[in-house]
This record gives sequence, C-alpha cells and structure tokens, in this order.
Amino acid sequence: MNSWPMARFRNQFARANWEASLCGRLLGFGAGLALMSTGLVADEPLLGARVPPTEPDQAVATMVVRPGFRAELVAAEPLVASPVAVAVDEQGRAFVVEMRDYSERRPERLGRIRRLTDTDQDGRYDHATEFLTGLPWPTAVVCWNGGVFIGATPDIIYAKDTNGDGLADVREVVFTGFAEDYAPFETNRLNVQALMNSFQWGLDARLHGATSMSGGRVRLVDSEFTHSWRKTAGVLEANGDGGKLGPVDLRGRDFSWDPRTLELRAEAGGGQHGMSFDSSGRKFVCSNSDHLQLVAFDDTEVLANRFHELPSSRRSIAADGAAAEVFRRSPDEPWRVVRTRWRVTGVTPGMIEGGGRASGYFTGATGVTIYRGDAYAPELEGDAFIADCGSNLIHRKRLRSASDGVFLIGERVSDEQRSEFLASTDNWFRPVQFYNAPDGCLWVVDMYREVIEHPWSLPAPLKARLDLDSGRDRGRIWRIAPVGFDVRTVQRFNPDASPSALVMELASPNGWVRDTAARLIYEHGDSNSVTALQAQAGEWSRAFLGAKGAGALAGRIQLLYLLSRLGGLEDGLLGIALGDPDPAVRRTAVKLAAGRVPSSKALTGELQRMASSETNALVGIELAWALAELPPQQRVQPLAELVRRGSPWVQSAAIHAAGDQTWELWSQLVPSTNEPTFSNSIPVLSELLETVARHADTNVISKVLSRVVRWEPEESAAELILSLAEGFRRAGGHLSQCDREGDLGTMLNSVRREFSATPAGVSPEKVKLLSLLPKPQAAELLVGTLTNSDFAAVHKASLEALSRLSGEDWARLLAGAVTALPGELRTRVLALLVTRPEGARELLRRILANEVSIDMLDATTVAALRNSSAEEVRNRARDLLGDPPSNRPAVIEAYVSALRLPGNSELGGAVFRERCATCHAWRGEGVALGPDLASVVANGREKLLVAILDPNREVAPNFAAWTAETASGEAITGIMARKTSESVTLRQANGLEATIGSDEIRALRPTGRSMMPEGLEAGLTPEQVADILAFLGAR
Repeated sequence: MNSWPMARFRNQFARANWEASLCGRLLGFGAGLALMSTGLVADEPLLGARVPPTEPDQAVATMVVRPGFRAELVAAEPLVASPVAVAVDEQGRAFVVEMRDYSERRPERLGRIRRLTDTDQDGRYDHATEFLTGLPWPTAVVCWNGGVFIGATPDIIYAKDTNGDGLADVREVVFTGFAEDYAPFETNRLNVQALMNSFQWGLDARLHGATSMSGGRVRLVDSEFTHSWRKTAGVLEANGDGGKLGPVDLRGRDFSWDPRTLELRAEAGGGQHGMSFDSSGRKFVCSNSDHLQLVAFDDTEVLANRFHELPSSRRSIAADGAAAEVFRRSPDEPWRVVRTRWRVTGVTPGMIEGGGRASGYFTGATGVTIYRGDAYAPELEGDAFIADCGSNLIHRKRLRSASDGVFLIGERVSDEQRSEFLASTDNWFRPVQFYNAPDGCLWVVDMYREVIEHPWSLPAPLKARLDLDSGRDRGRIWRIAPVGFDVRTVQRFNPDASPSALVMELASPNGWVRDTAARLIYEHGDSNSVTALQAQAGEWSRAFLGAKGAGALAGRIQLLYLLSRLGGLEDGLLGIALGDPDPAVRRTAVKLAAGRVPSSKALTGELQRMASSETNALVGIELAWALAELPPQQRVQPLAELVRRGSPWVQSAAIHAAGDQTWELWSQLVPSTNEPTFSNSIPVLSELLETVARHADTNVISKVLSRVVRWEPEESAAELILSLAEGFRRAGGHLSQCDREGDLGTMLNSVRREFSATPAGVSPEKVKLLSLLPKPQAAELLVGTLTNSDFAAVHKASLEALSRLSGEDWARLLAGAVTALPGELRTRVLALLVTRPEGARELLRRILANEVSIDMLDATTVAALRNSSAEEVRNRARDLLGDPPSNRPAVIEAYVSALRLPGNSELGGAVFRERCATCHAWRGEGVALGPDLASVVANGREKLLVAILDPNREVAPNFAAWTAETASGEAITGIMARKTSESVTLRQANGLEATIGSDEIRALRPTGRSMMPEGLEAGLTPEQVADILAFLGAR
C-alpha cells in the first residue's frame, strides 16, 4: 500500500526526469535570443531600417486602386491625427475620433474628438477644432441631436457644443460598465484591439454598437443629466425613477440603445472591430482572422425558452475561408526588415526573408462595411469592404444568397481574383474603418502609423527598439471615388426642413441621406413628424414601390420603424406591409406586428395565415418569434405549419417559439402511429423531443417512448430515443423511469446482443443507446470497445455514449483504460475524464499509484487538472505535476534553434496530429477550435514559434477561454460560442460543444487565458518543433 508522501516523492522524481531535457535545452539552445537580451545589438542602426512616412499629397501615388476608381483626400494631418472613426452630421461637419494614446498610453488620456468643417465647400475639410479632449482609448462616434455619442471604454459619453465655439461644453457619461472584468483598465490587461466600436444608426431607429470583447454589465448612469433626458422623452413616471434602468449583460453580445429614451438592450453579434448593416437591415461583423461574418437574425428578443437552445445566428460567410488569401503590394513591415538584418549578421537565427510577399492571409481584418451609397455603379451597392490594416489594403466581396435561404456567401468578383480593390505600397497606410459618406462614396479612415502591431505580440527585445508612437500626429481620411466623379459639396440638411421634406428623403438612393433624414425625424419626434410619415405611408405604392434600388427597400423599412417608435403605426399599414413583395419588408412588418398580438385580431389572423404560405426562411424565423406571443391554443397549429413547410432553421425557431407547448406541438406533428413525412422529420423531431423531455412529466414521456421505440428503421428510433433520454437527463431523470411497458429494456437487450456478436456492424445511433443501460453495465461495455481494435469503427460513438455517463464506476473504468489506448484516442478519453470531478480525482489517484504515467498526459489535460475548479483536484494536480515553467521567454530561448533547422514535414504532421489537431485544423486535418492557422503562419516562423510556446502572450478576444461551473459539480471550459438568456454554449477540443442551460450554471467566468495550454512543448525536442513548423509551411 502506497502512502501519499512516498508516492508523491516518486512522482516528483518522475516529473523531474520529465522536465530534465527541457532544462537542458534551456541551457543549450538559447544563444540567439540571449544575444538579443544582452547589449550586443545595441548599436544596430534602427533608423536606417525604418521606412519614412509619405506626405499626404504624395500618398495617393502609393495606392493601386481598382480600375475606374481613384483615391483622394478628404482630410489629413495636421487637421486629424490617429483617426479611428468618423461621423458626419446634418450640417456636413465631420466628428473624428482620434486614438492618439494607441497602443500603450491609455493612462495619459490623449484621445480626443476633432470637429472638421469644409469652409470653402471644395470637398476637402480645411478647419478643425478640438471638440473634446481627455479621452482614454476612444473608438466610436455617432451623431444625435446636435451632439455626438462617443465610445471610450468603459463609458459611452454624450458631448455637445451649445454656444457655437466648436468645443463641447456638455460632456456627460451616459452608460458605463464596458469591460468591467478588466478594471482598473491597465494597458497590460485591457486589450487595445478589443474595445467597443462601430457606432451605427440602424434602420430600426436605434443606435447600435459592437461590444467586441469589452462586454460587461452595462448600466445607464444615474445622474441629473440622464434623468432630465428621459423625462424629456416622456418615459419617467410622475414621481420619477431617478433615470435608473437595470444593468444589461453584454458579455458575448453586441448592443443598441434608443437615443430618445436611453433604453439599452443586448443584440446578437460577436465580432471584434467592425460592424455594418446593409439596406435590408442585415448585420455584418468581422474579426482579425475572420474577415466576413453575417448575423442572420437577432435572437435577443425571442421568448425565453430555457428548455431549447437555438443554433448560432452568426456565421463566417467568405467562400475563400475566414482567413482568406490577400494580395498586398507593400514590402515587409520595418520591424521585419530589422529582424532580417539581425539574421544576416548572425545576431539572431532564422531564415532570411527577401522583400515583401505578393500574397498573404488576413491577419488584421477590421472595419467591415456594406456600401450603401449612390456614387458607384449600381452593382456595387451591397458589396462588403474589409480593411486589413496590417497588409495595407482594402478587400471587397460580393454577396449572394446561400442555399439555406438564411445566410449569404461572400465571393471575390471575377476580375479581383488575384488583386485587391485597393492596395498601397506604403507600410504606413493603415485603413481601420470606413464610412458611407454624404457624397455617396466610401470614405476610408487611415490611422497612418509606422507600427500597428498589438504590443503584447512583439518580442520584448524588438519592442524595445520600436517606436510604437511613431505617426501619432498623422492620419488621413480618404474618399474612394469613381474616375470622373465630380466632388460634391457635403450635403447639408436645411435646419428649417419640414417633416414632409425629411420623409421624402427616406427614398433617397444614398444611405447617409436616408439615415440622416430618419435620425432627424426621430429627433423631432413631434405630431407633425408622425402626420408626415402617415401621409407618406398613404402614398406607399407610388412613392416607394415606384422607387428603384436600395432606397426603396430601406425607405419602406425605416418608415415602418419610425412610425412604430413615434406611436403612429396603424394596423392597416402593417397589414399592407405583411404582404409586401420584398421579404425584408415583410420580416420588419412581422417583427412589429408581434408587439400587437393577440390584441389585434386582424394581425393575429394574418400572421397565422402566413405560416401556411410564407416561403422565405428569414421571414419564417421572424414569424415563429411573433407566433410565440400568442396564447397556447392559437400558436401551436401555425407553428406546426412552419415545421412541416419550413427549412431546418425555421423548424428550430418554431420549436423554440413553442415554449412550454412542445408536447402539444409534437401531437400536432405526429397525430397517429404513422411516422411524419415532412422534410427533415427525424432530426427536427429529435430536437423537439429533447425539449419535450426537459419539462414534461413522466406520463407524457412514457407515452412518447412507447411510440417511438417501435418506429422503423431502428436507427431513426434510436436517434429519437437518445434525444428523449438526453432531455430527461438534463431534467434530472433517467429514461428507464418512463419505460412502464418494458419496451425500452427489450430494445436495449437486443442491441446489446447484436453489439456483442458483430460490433463493427452496429450503427453509431444504436451504440449510443447502450448508455441507457444501468450505469456500471453501460460503462463497462462501452469502455471495453475502446481497448479493442476490432471496435475501431464505433470508437467515436462509444465516446459520445460515455460522455452521457458519470459516477465513480464510470471514472474507475475509464481511467483504468488510459494506458491501453493509442495516442489520439487516449487524448480524447483524458479530455472526457477531466470534465467530471470524479474523473479528475480517479486519474490523479492512478498517477499517484504509478498506474498512469505522467508522460501519457497531454498539455491540455495537465492544464485542466492544474486549473480545476475543485480545490482538492487543483491542489493535488499542482503537487503531482508542478506548474509549467513560468518564464516563457526562457522556454522560447530553449527552442529558438528550431528556426534554423529545416524540419521534416511528414514527421511534423505526426506531431501535429498528436498534440495540435484536437484544437487546430490544417489542410483538412484536425478541428478548427483555435485561430485559423493560415493567419498565424502568414506572420512567419518566429511569431508562430512564440504562439506555440507562449500562447497567453497575446490572446485573441474571440479565442479566450471561459469556465462554467455547473450545479452538479462539473467544470466545463471552452471558447464562448454563444450566450443567450437561456443557455451558454462553449466550444471545446475535438469538435465538441457543450451547451449548458442557465439554470444549470452555478458560475460563469472568463479565465483570461488561451484555450491552448502552456507547456505544450514538454517532451518535444527542437527538432520536433522544427518538424511542426515545416508541416505548417511557415517561412
């Protein structure tokens, strides 16, 4: 019998041997970076390696623009410096956000808002005032009521000049709480590239913003200013409420607010820097290495159904992939040139790069914007423009509908297959944002800096020799105009324009004109505005259906929303809009009608009839949300119609909308013993049955079970039974409790006999059924398949079945199989074990007893044990396994020799499959959990090496890990894939997703770290690391 102290000594000895080679490498292979860390490169003539800036009037010559277009200046230094966003008001004044404190000078509050005017009306701004100063890392601006809302994390500020001197004399914090998890906002904790951004006027007469990864519990500030504001809007009761509104959880969500009432709400989203709407109201976002994503529908206002989880409404839609190939014309960045010189002189190792590359991949995608102007050819309306500030270019995609009717596909146009819409040879050109401008052109916000690299990603010796402030006093705003374009004076709205005149502008083909007119109408918000809108509505057919293009569509949508916001939308007009030929208008009308049912019998009847006739998937989804507002007896039948006739997306929405009426919906869809014949019936009924079982009583579940257990083929029956079992498990029960007639037991015994006789011939669905056997029996049978190669065909199904089990016997059997499993299968079993406290305890016990070798643990498993939410597991793991070397720079030094080695791609593939493929995909192998490797590889071997060895140096916001602790004691860690009021979905290794109901979550917290664990290098030689680099093709 082993005592704990003696076993601990033996394992510490084993651990010492395990790390011995690493320590040796720390001493033997760090020469290159060690030279850098000493003063041996102190005399390197860095200035000689730097590329000087190009003056504004000469910079246009550095740009290669698509034929038929030209770039011209709208503004430049000294009028603007470090611009990151712009908004133009109705008087033609441009409010420019200047992030002069980028990237590490936030505490100095150098950010400001410049107000620009064009005094000679030549299309180029020539006068500026410092409208507002003293802002920390400002990132966004939008106009409202003569002033502007400004985003400067953690606040949204309202500022206004009331005396005409060009300076803001009103400065009030309206909302606060963004990025609250990173307070007090030191620059080494708050990510400068993950702040709120992209304030936009929406077609719904609300102001929208992208949260990025700076979410928090955001609240309206309780102040005299906000109290007065809301009182003016008429939203306070007679005794007042002090301006108080409850905080809104924006973690993982975007946001919008009503500028009249200051009512804040969460919105679907989830990108990084960039957000835009098209002329039908569809929302687009982007992230550094995922350049074009569509948020197909908004699920934040849906009836809460904690028993059903909707699929994510956000998807990457670029046909050429998230981190698509781009074609830059600029040379390597100056710091790369310096590094090359160091290599040539032998100061630091690595392959010598020559000049720039003709192509690369998206690594700094930002500012996605849908063109909504009227200066370009009509076919460009609706095109997506995305900047890559690191590659000094502007990329374009044309959008078309996907086959599912919900999402779009973005593709390069035929003559831009190997080129970009605009690419500059100037490394200082840093496009970070766009603006659909008053002149109908797209404006480009050019931050114009020498270095725009994230400071956390720069190696310390190199960072110390770079001037990260270089260019802080420079910046440009460019107009991309068609050749021959006659520069227009920036349109100004007549301050005395009548409401009728403003309403007529809603049909303009120019998106800025439409949006500004809509904003002014909403600002006035008086009875005259309502009358004018209603009059225009009366001319609906002539004024809008007769108009052409995006103006006609957006105008109809904006008119509906404005009337609704101002209390003048009549049921008769909504009824007309429900029959509009454009699905985007019908979708808007359905959304607005949802707030009027069931009190409006006419609208209720129309929505119910639409369920039997609507063919557009997005309208069908919105229709499901609207039907959810009806009483149970009125909603179930039309929802059943949506299920029978709709696409999978509409079917899922209908299930969600059924709420607590899912059993009644099942009865509508399966009224007899005959199986349903509608499209996609088994998958959708499986989804429905899981929802039924999560809240129905055992009598109902027993009735369903007795029917589905007899269905043919048996694989379909198995799929339905598993869904029923999973739902009942999540409700705290076991399906055997509902097997009153013994049919399930008979079926399980039959499957067990079949499995024992011919395991390879049993379908995966039937293998998973074995998890419903009594726990010890199920675990023993399923674990037995893992250790027998004859069962290889069902290993995946066996693992999935085992993931449905738990308990001490399960842990004992699964941990006992670890030593007999091959590498990839063992990794997956270990990942499953550490999700349960009993599994982690049993694994550590076996390590302590020398039954499982520490060498068998992959880095992800070790990290999970060290960081377990269970204190007993965490302490024992750290005692047994120690902590990874905390000096990551020293680890990098130990492996820097890998950069000089040629590497063997075939051997590297084997290492990749063993250690990396559970979280990374490359050339058809592995699982895409982490960042797209194409974008990482494109940055070169050195940065890739740092990313492998020091994964927490720079954690991309979209790939930071979260941990959910459940009421049953599980600790589930993963990347936040989706968060709603009903559930959280975490994406994990091996392509798994864990969806946890809100009622099951005891605590949900960000880890602040990457999913990729430190210590991945343990047991690898520099030669093996070189093999990985070769396999990934890093240069």
